[in-house]
Amino acid sequence: MKVFLLSLSYSNPGSTVVIFVDTYVRAMVDSLTNLKLNLTMVCNLNSYSNKTRQQMERQGIWSLFQMTKSELLDHCLAMYPDALFLDSDICVINEIDIPESCELALSPHYISARVTDVHGYYNGGCVWTSNKTMPEKWRMYTKTSRYYDQASLEDCAKIFKTKEFDTNYNISWWREDLDVASYYTVDQHNIYYKNRPIIFVHTHFNQNAFAHFNNLIRTLLRRCESKRELAHILA
Repeated sequence: MKVFLLSLSYSNPGSTVVIFVDTYVRAMVDSLTNLKLNLTMVCNLNSYSNKTRQQMERQGIWSLFQMTKSELLDHCLAMYPDALFLDSDICVINEIDIPESCELALSPHYISARVTDVHGYYNGGCVWTSNKTMPEKWRMYTKTSRYYDQASLEDCAKIFKTKEFDTNYNISWWREDLDVASYYTVDQHNIYYKNRPIIFVHTHFNQNAFAHFNNLIRTLLRRCESKRELAHILA
């Protein structure tokens, strides 16, 4: 969450941001200084505090926890004409743009059908909508989803006018079965994926399981003169 908020403040200053938190995270966010965000916190996640994903799966509440994403969209759409949900394990590198002339924008995993047939074609950590009925449809389809909150987005895409975020959005370790390091380049102004500026990366920078991808991103940020502040944030 620290990386997400600090990087968003750096790359998209002035953004209006609403986050659902528990008491612990609220105190952590309150300790951050100089955030250039219009930030609101809603403390409604205490029932999930100190629970790992594995514990929640055993208790049968993982999908309920994931669907707080849809509740956050409900909360925002009651106040604003549209909303973008992003997972908190995201580092924002450049200004975020939303596809035009649609009701729903989703982020494909951009990996093999063998994997998406199991885990879902779209990633549940990046969802934009302007349709106030979309969150409820997402909850409904998740009840029968083959994979939690992700596969249900395929059903949502069938009923709403949907566009997809391009490959330079939501880049993560899960693409490594198809991608190679040469797809990533850098100059003094930006870091690129297949010659397009990376908008944000989605990863746990503190987990050794993703070390290869994480170290690649850290190295690129350090080499990019205009993005070194983001390297300091990650450090």
